[in-house]
Amino acid sequence: MVDKQKLDSVKKHITIPKYFKKVIIPEMGDYYSDYTVNFEYKPVVKCPIHGEDTPSLRYYAETNTFYCFGCRAGGDVINLHRLFTEVITGSKPSFETAVEHLYKVFIQGKDLKEHTTLTKGRQINIIENSNSSLIRFNAYIKDLETKLLIDNSIEEYKKALIYNEVDNVIILVSLNTMNVDKAIYYIKEFIGGLK
Repeated sequence: MVDKQKLDSVKKHITIPKYFKKVIIPEMGDYYSDYTVNFEYKPVVKCPIHGEDTPSLRYYAETNTFYCFGCRAGGDVINLHRLFTEVITGSKPSFETAVEHLYKVFIQGKDLKEHTTLTKGRQINIIENSNSSLIRFNAYIKDLETKLLIDNSIEEYKKALIYNEVDNVIILVSLNTMNVDKAIYYIKEFIGGLK
């Protein structure tokens, strides 16, 4: 259940322009390189939820909400965070998780990159890979899978071993227990070891 105090604080203090400035623009700098995002001057930007060339996302300052006339996404900063996280990571956080994350990052000022938690009596490192590193990881996996499909020089049983190991690494990254850089390094080393 959502902590009402945290929810109220998130809704009151985190504007959509603040979220764009701290989260979206750093993650998608190239996407917005053709013009300056300035909601006070022009409350319409290219939507980060779907790719487009013409800005169609409108910000409404009086209600701190947005609506995209292209993909029809809309809502408050919490919904924007949930939708943007889904685009970047492929997984949409729950409402409660989104509120908690926004509260920690914007209200408490904790930019969590890596922290440790205690689970079932043992210590597990929880890695919070940045959105840009996850994009890079997904692109690497996609390129690798494409190469495996077209490369006839690799024996089928080796391809099966690689696919299996890649699936395991993807799970570790998605569970936030493996850093993206270490994951890519591990996959490269694994493939190199098969030759």
